[in-house]
Amino acid sequence: MSTPPGHMDPEAQTRSEERLKRLIEASGAGTWEMELTTQQVWADAPLLELFGLGGTPAEAVTVEAVLAGVHPDDRDRVAEALAKALAGEQGGRYAADYRTLAADGRLHWVEGRGQVFFGADGKPARFIGTGLDITARKEAELAVRESENLIREVTDALPVMIAFVGPDLRYRFVNRIYEDWLGTSRSEMLGRTIAEVIGQEAEDAVRPMAARVLAGETVTFDRRIIYKLVGPMDVKVTYLPHRNASQEIDGFISLVADMSEIKKKEDELRRRSEFEQQLIGIVSHDLRNPVAAIQMSTVLLQRMGLDEKQAKIISRIASSTERASRMISDLLDFTQARLGSGLPVHRARVDLHQVAETVVDELRVSAPDQRIVVKHFGDATGAFDGERIAQVVGNLIGNAVKFSPENVAVTLEVRGETDAVVLSVHNFGEPISAELLPHLFTPLHRGKDTEKGVRSIGLGLYIVDQIVKSHGGDVQVASTREDGTRFTLRLPRGPWPPVS
Repeated sequence: MSTPPGHMDPEAQTRSEERLKRLIEASGAGTWEMELTTQQVWADAPLLELFGLGGTPAEAVTVEAVLAGVHPDDRDRVAEALAKALAGEQGGRYAADYRTLAADGRLHWVEGRGQVFFGADGKPARFIGTGLDITARKEAELAVRESENLIREVTDALPVMIAFVGPDLRYRFVNRIYEDWLGTSRSEMLGRTIAEVIGQEAEDAVRPMAARVLAGETVTFDRRIIYKLVGPMDVKVTYLPHRNASQEIDGFISLVADMSEIKKKEDELRRRSEFEQQLIGIVSHDLRNPVAAIQMSTVLLQRMGLDEKQAKIISRIASSTERASRMISDLLDFTQARLGSGLPVHRARVDLHQVAETVVDELRVSAPDQRIVVKHFGDATGAFDGERIAQVVGNLIGNAVKFSPENVAVTLEVRGETDAVVLSVHNFGEPISAELLPHLFTPLHRGKDTEKGVRSIGLGLYIVDQIVKSHGGDVQVASTREDGTRFTLRLPRGPWPPVS
């Protein structure tokens, strides 16, 4: 009797079954067999454990009992795969991955494989199957998928273009922002080169940096790149090399931030600031001449024979003009500090004791009712710009006088140290608020006006800070209700390189 097509003769089938059993034993899988003519089932202990049938008597093991151990959501699919194998589909091969409730009470993933062997009459005669516990593998696959989903969610939420690019400059991963910015779906970008996605001109612009990152260097750069689909964009780009398990560089991570709007706003703010500062400089410069003419006129008028009322009016004009002149000087200094390279200083050998006395003598004339105490300690000579330091001392003492209660002294201390001269100005009165302290040296930032009706444009302390910095020094301030307010300046003696 000839063997039906697609089936083995009995001797070959026996050899095939023996080989299959040896392979199954080597795999570590549980096995089960079924005589299809009698529906008798045999299963080893590992497989019975997987199906929650541990300890079941051999005669009680049935196909129904095995299928009952399969998770309900997978049971129909497993039964269908087994039925197709028994019907001779796919040469009688059986394959299905499914879940079972094992004897330990836990769900297990099982890789089911099997083969139907047909008799000489072409009918299914015997089935040999395996069940391999692949729970660890499935859990690992699930963890990988969850990790990939998390990475996808995180990268999609970030407001930067994130991509992974291979050494052939082809995209292997892109986030959602790539789709939004470039108007191209991920499927259209993955596997394509940089040139194909963003254009040849763009690839030419980044290719040198790509070569550096593929050599192992982290690269960051700012550039205007012309994208073929969206046009020019100002971007900040970071390339990070990626190494595989063998520590070989197999591509790089690309982070691209669109800086176009930020750069546009920065340019607008810069232009506005430059215009404002230039306007301040021009206006203050043009005001200097008429104010100087008024000052000279008041001096001449004061020398004439004036009655008391006229003298009082001229005195007010002179005082107001002097204040306007100081404001103009502050504006010019502010403009020079902002538009230039800081306030210039012209160093010479100067004794700051003498500078302090000169400034205080002048202030005593303008504020005869205010007691100003000067204390001198040590050698105060050094390489300083005497006029600029006088400007600093005058500003600080002037402020102290404004904020001091009547009949309470303002103190100026000049102390010579080994490599520096320290000046401090102290007064009692209302302390500087904690909110104002961080902004004390910010230009055009004013605190409350004093009760004495003094007004300012908020540049004095900024100029003080700039002059001290131009000397390589620093300014510190402390202010409390109990201890009063103290400004402390530390000025290195020099010699100091000339400021260009």
